[in-house]
Amino acid sequence: MHAVHEYWLMPQATHYDAVIGAARRLLQSGAERARLLVPGLHVSTHVHSGEVVGALSELSASARMVVLGTDKKDADSGELTGAVSQQVAVMSLAPVAVIPPQALPTATGVVVGTDGSAEARQAVEAAGAEAALVGADLLILTSCAIPPTEAWTQEPGGAEYEGVIDASRRVLDEAVSFVAASYPDLAVRSRLETQLPAAEALIRAASAAQLLVVGSLGRGAVRRMLLGSVSHKVLLNPPCPTLITRLPE
Repeated sequence: MHAVHEYWLMPQATHYDAVIGAARRLLQSGAERARLLVPGLHVSTHVHSGEVVGALSELSASARMVVLGTDKKDADSGELTGAVSQQVAVMSLAPVAVIPPQALPTATGVVVGTDGSAEARQAVEAAGAEAALVGADLLILTSCAIPPTEAWTQEPGGAEYEGVIDASRRVLDEAVSFVAASYPDLAVRSRLETQLPAAEALIRAASAAQLLVVGSLGRGAVRRMLLGSVSHKVLLNPPCPTLITRLPE
């Protein structure tokens, strides 16, 4: 799918037929590439006139996955000039895969973050399936690092902190056991991060990975309008192809 501005938003001198023609040629080129990569694959194309995020959200209702590239960045500042992947990850009813422009030829393994929530369990399940599919090792990571903005009644090493450590270990053990039961031949490792917050730890751990998987998180009446802070931070600078999973509505 490729979206173009609606006719009335085009500059006066623009020939709309030429814009549509260019969009169709772009899609045809993509379809041919997909068929070359996967012979026999059925590929359909669609030119959408209007806003892209809403169109992808609508299409996601009947999709198993939405796949798109990373947002454009300013060449000088490195700042994002668009936020399509962020918005699609929020609005999509299906899992969203965001693919950076370049992948390391030596990339290996799948990394997934968990905090024990239902969204995280869904992410672990998806990561296990993807790792088993491609024959890759799986690393399950959780972080109990204390954010500098949070105040604790006890310093690290006290009873409260040790309780957090123990709870995090139980989260990891549960995730590892779940994956091992579903995929007994899969090589699974776990990592308890105590220094870096979750997003930073995941980005570092996945810097040379084939895939990073994180869960989408929404709360209350505006569930679909929120993206978890970890997912949000990861999508600002995805270290490798990144899958944002979503619980069924």
